[in-house]
Amino acid sequence: MSSYKAIVDTLLNEIENESDKDVNEAIGILTNMRKGQFIVYLFLLHTFLTIINILTCKLQEKSSTLGNSAVIIKSIIKSLEDYKTIECFAEIWLDINTFATVNNISIENPFQGNKRNRKEPNDLKNFIVTARTSAQYTEYYSK
Repeated sequence: MSSYKAIVDTLLNEIENESDKDVNEAIGILTNMRKGQFIVYLFLLHTFLTIINILTCKLQEKSSTLGNSAVIIKSIIKSLEDYKTIECFAEIWLDINTFATVNNISIENPFQGNKRNRKEPNDLKNFIVTARTSAQYTEYYSK
């Protein structure tokens, strides 16, 4: 996150200088980096990879025991479950909005409806489905 501005500046410099054949790649990378979708993915990956990095470092310590490892794994699972809450997502979303505002990135993405109407397969009509299917998401967004 902290090096985002430096990366954008470097890409802009590469594009302005047109010094080699990598200008087209720089334009493509810069275009993708300025999309709201990229910023959302960047923040989510940063958040979850930070947690996974902590887990990896703790499990690789020489002094780590099986009991400590179990406690660490349970705490990481609890942390990941906490990220599913509305409050935690709102905090991440606020950070995303702040970052997007500072870097002049539009994160608004108009919703495009599905081109086809998704429905549950006929084979599942007589069963109770415990896992989510795409039909449930379609019903949610059509409201």
